[in-house]
Amino acid sequence: MEIESKYALLEADFLRLLKGGRVLGVIDQLNVYYDDGRRISDISGTLRLRLFDKRAPVLTLKIPRWQQGAVRGSTELEIEVDKRIPPVVMYAKDLPESVADALDALGIRRVERLGWMRNRRMRVEIAEGVVADFDRSALPNSRVAYEIEVESNDDAVHVTALSLIRDGAPSATPSGCNKYQRFLEALESA
Repeated sequence: MEIESKYALLEADFLRLLKGGRVLGVIDQLNVYYDDGRRISDISGTLRLRLFDKRAPVLTLKIPRWQQGAVRGSTELEIEVDKRIPPVVMYAKDLPESVADALDALGIRRVERLGWMRNRRMRVEIAEGVVADFDRSALPNSRVAYEIEVESNDDAVHVTALSLIRDGAPSATPSGCNKYQRFLEALESA
């Protein structure tokens, strides 16, 4: 079970918090999204193929199980795959068995590529023992979204992160949607 907190914020607050932390690493990503109509997004789930410059692509299926404010628990399957060129359509036979089985449980046997967006992820230590991912996402409608995400099974880490984010970023609000939902909204308005 993945437990994460997500906060959407304005660029100025994003940059202020980024400047106050210690950048541990930067990764440029191309997120390619798949769905069967809107069946995955209708349950706030995500199926994406994430491509990187210098490592194998990762196929991820996230199925939310619960949400409380900015904190959400999800079942997450992440598997390295050999798909440097994102296919337009993927059938169950094209997917890793665990992903195909999870989609089959939802009645999904075929997914189509909807599009993609670029994301720059900066891993930042915002306090002793508190690491957050600062994401800058270029959406299909030419807008840019800023988000901070904290993943931890420790409630104290989420409480500390929330306090630091609220103190340093007045515009920060619990993110009511995931990147895929934000991507869909942008795609529809492009």
